[in-house]
Formats: sequence, C-alpha cells, structure tokens
Amino acid sequence: MRQVASAEHQNRADIAAYLALSTSQEKVAKTVVDESQSRFCDGNFVEGNWVRSEPTCADRISYKTISVPSDYITVRLDPTASHRAATGVASPALQVTRR
Repeated sequence: MRQVASAEHQNRADIAAYLALSTSQEKVAKTVVDESQSRFCDGNFVEGNWVRSEPTCADRISYKTISVPSDYITVRLDPTASHRAATGVASPALQVTRR
C-alpha cells in the first residue's frame, strides 16, 4: 500500500481503488422531558423570574429516555479485499496462531 501511495504517477482514482470508505453513526440514549406525562403551571416572567399565575400550583415533570443518533460520525478507511493480497495487508479478522 505504501508503494502505491508513494508512486509518483498515481492519481487519486488509482489510490482510491485500493481503499474502502465506510461511515456509521451510533445510537445513544438521551433523557428528555416527557411532554405527555408532564404538567407545567401557567405564569409569566416578572423582572427575570418565573412567577406562577396560581401560587399553589406545582409543576410535575416526567422524563423518558429515547434513542437518538450520536453527534459523532465514525469514518473508517480499510484496504479493499481485492487489493489486500497485492499489498500484503492481512485482514483484521484473520488471526494466525503458530507453535
């Protein structure tokens, strides 16, 4: 692979033929307010503070956990299967044990 990448006359398309690009976006758990199970008291902001319209009212807030795509994307660059033998790259899943 190094020989291919360092060759002076190789263009990007030739080098790209040796590589496989893949991306993935994992799911993560996120805690959010459960709007359907929560109750919020009416009120107004007065001088920067929330003042309830009914002083005896108490907010009841419920939460739920949802699965959402992560903010991060994983990018993986691997040698293509057809060029592994030519470049001498072993498969990461291949494990050889010698005695």
